Amino acid sequence: MGFQMPQTLKLEGQEFIFNPESNVVVLEITQEFVSAGKQIGWNIENFGSPGFGINQAIINFIISRKSRLKIVLLSTGQQYWIFYDAIKQFVKHNPCKYTISGKELIVIPWKLFANFHPGGQT
Repeated sequence: MGFQMPQTLKLEGQEFIFNPESNVVVLEITQEFVSAGKQIGWNIENFGSPGFGINQAIINFIISRKSRLKIVLLSTGQQYWIFYDAIKQFVKHNPCKYTISGKELIVIPWKLFANFHPGGQT
């Protein structure tokens, strides 16, 4: 199998980049959802309040491929990393759904993310 270029994909209107070589999904988000924990109702003491909203189709894509997710926060330039299994466990055991403009998002607390690269290449 030869080198595969990263692909720009779109699911449910949300664009992202998938790199099949490194099995990484890259998603650009304008800003974090600052009051997510308070509005959605997850344990703020454990997870804090801010989170990142991602549509269900992209979450399913990440989990089905056992990918890592890299979020680039456009408002600050920060990069946040999380493994699929942490997403899967959080979604299974915590409230995380939020509807805005008729679209349901899965919101993951920023505290579950690391702001460093967990090995490999993007």
